[in-house]
Order: sequence, then C-alpha cells, then structure tokens
Amino acid sequence: MQTARTSQMLGALLRRYGMTRSAVADALFVSEDTVDNWCIGRSSVRPHMLTSLAHFLRERGIPADEVAEYVRAEATAGGLDLQRMAEYATRPPTTWQQTILVLISDPRFVSQSTMMSGISAEVANSSSFEVAVLSDWSSRHQHVQQLKAIRLHRPAALVILSQSAEGGEAGELRASLVADGIRVISCQPTHIKGETMVRVDERHLMELAVSHLYSLGHRHIGALFVRNHPVQEERFTGFQQAIAKYRLKPDDLLVRWATSEGEHRAVQQPVEQTPVARAATHLAQREDITAIIAPSEMAAVSILLSLRREGRRCPGDVSVLAIRPCAWTDSLLNPPLTHINPPYYETGRLAGRLALGLDKGSAFTEVTRLDDHVICARTGGTVGPARPG
Repeated sequence: MQTARTSQMLGALLRRYGMTRSAVADALFVSEDTVDNWCIGRSSVRPHMLTSLAHFLRERGIPADEVAEYVRAEATAGGLDLQRMAEYATRPPTTWQQTILVLISDPRFVSQSTMMSGISAEVANSSSFEVAVLSDWSSRHQHVQQLKAIRLHRPAALVILSQSAEGGEAGELRASLVADGIRVISCQPTHIKGETMVRVDERHLMELAVSHLYSLGHRHIGALFVRNHPVQEERFTGFQQAIAKYRLKPDDLLVRWATSEGEHRAVQQPVEQTPVARAATHLAQREDITAIIAPSEMAAVSILLSLRREGRRCPGDVSVLAIRPCAWTDSLLNPPLTHINPPYYETGRLAGRLALGLDKGSAFTEVTRLDDHVICARTGGTVGPARPG
C-alpha cells in the first residue's frame, strides 16, 4: 500500500505536466481504474510496471530528478529495493556502456536470486563495470518494453535470468541487441543466434536423483513436476531417461503434475489451496511409493506436511529428495532433508565472466552447461507421529 505522500506525488506530477490518467493507462496497457488506484494509494505500482511508468514520465518531458524522487518514494513505500530502477530511469544513456544489465523475472525465485548473487560477485571484481537489475515479472508487452529500453541505452552486456520470449517482437529485439554488439547471455534455453547460453543441466540433475534413490534400494518412486515450466520439462525428460536406464517398470512409478500457481503460498495458507499441495497429497496417500522426488524446497514442504497428515514418516516410511538451491528447511528438520543442490551460484559467476568478456575461450554461439551438482545425501527430516501398528 502506498503512503498518502507517494500518491500525492504521482497525482501532482500528472497535473503539473498536463497528463491525464487515461493517457497513462493507454501507454502502459492498464485500465484507468488501475491508474486511479495508484494515485489515491489504494494499490501500489508493481516493480515491472514502475519501470515502464518511469520511462513514460521521462518520455513526456518530466525532469529526471522529479521522476527519480517519485520512483524512490514508491519503492520505499512498497518495501522494495529498487534504487537501481530509479537510476535506470534517470541516467544519461552513455553511462550504460559500463553497466551489466540483468533481467530477472521474479527475485522471489531462489534459483534466479542465487544466480544474481553469482553475477554480482563476479562483476564486483571489476573496477570498470557495475550491475543494474531490472524486474520483468510480467506480460509479453512489458517484456518487449524492457528490451526496447535496453536497446536504447546500449549497456555493455545483458544477462537474462527470466523465462523470456524468443518469438515475435521480443525475439527480434534480442537478436538486434546481439547485432548491435551487446553481449547477451541467457541463463535459460535460447535458440537466438549470437546469444550465449549458460545453464544447469537439469536432465543430469534428475538422473542423479533417481540414481541415488536406486542405489538405496528404492524401486517404487514418485515424482512431482510443475506443468508448463521449461526447467520442469527438462527435469521430466531426465527422469524418463533415468527410469529407462535402470529398467524400472512404469507401474512402479507415479508422476504427478501441478501448475505453478500458488506454490509460494504453501506455507502461508492451507496447503489444500495450492495445486502443488494437492499433488503432494496424492503421492503421500500411495503407500506403495517408497521415495518421492520434489521439484523444489517448497514442494518438499508440501510433501512432508501431506505425509504427516497421512501418518507416515520421513525417512522411516518414505524417503523425500528435494531439488533446491537453498537450505532454509534444514533449520526446521532434524536431521536435514536429503537434497540436490544445483550450481546456480556457479552459473551466475560464469554468466558474469561472459558478460564482462573475461572468458575469451567461449564464442557467443556456444552452449555451456554446468552439471557439477552437489548431492547432500542425508537421512531426511522426520515429521509427524509414527503410524500405529
């Protein structure tokens, strides 16, 4: 929620420079009611929209210092660390030649924030460059607007952490960045000529998970994946390859798909409200399953809670192996949960080196994959009471 002062600032800017709320709404592809809500403080401006709003205000001739003051106030009111966003709206274009831009879809995704840390650490070693982060949570239109602004400012390099579109206008803009001599590094799959792809080999990760469980004697394995997510699709392919390698029967396996919507609410709200939790419950109710692979730490929490409701124990009844790049559940479970730790930080470090042009051995048409995953093979967290009998 905005403060009254922040709301007054936006309304005052529009009035002072003769702009109507409908003009803002048309330019940003939002409703006029949305702009009204921003101006009266009923709702705050989301990060990706704040960038577009700042550009719109600058394009209409509002001085950079006034735009920056408003953006900083909005960021503070929303509890957001958007100092770079304010600078992005106000800096002279020439200063971006010493900037590594990072396009991130959602800082709440631990994989992206971990890669971001790796990029920042690598660029911090350079005295000539700095990192600026842009949020792109958003619609295809907002993504296109970001790419247009990036092309205008011509940074030294762009690192893409988001699931960015490759087709249509977005793909053309990404290709034009390369043609303009801007180094473009994608930490997601890319087929755009001239971009460098640095990514974790997710198929290998799933093969490692199945191999570990197989070595422990598990033959009835369940797995949970998130639908319509490129990384999850890659993991599912790796799961299938591993199953074929160990000649496990299809009847011994149980694959459940869930949508990503609401996964982050698994702890804050009742787990039944999330698709991931519903899939986790189905897995927990199958007593023939002796091991479950979770696609994320949050999904692992849903699985553990579902097992507890069914009166089953981990690892006594079911082994749970989570794929996640952080360890916050370790503070809740004793012993800690078995997990595979993908090298997202190392991915970020390599992306940073490529962005700086330090990795002279890699042409910008090569594909680099990191497959040195780290598996922490522990016994798993015990939850809930033992089943009677």
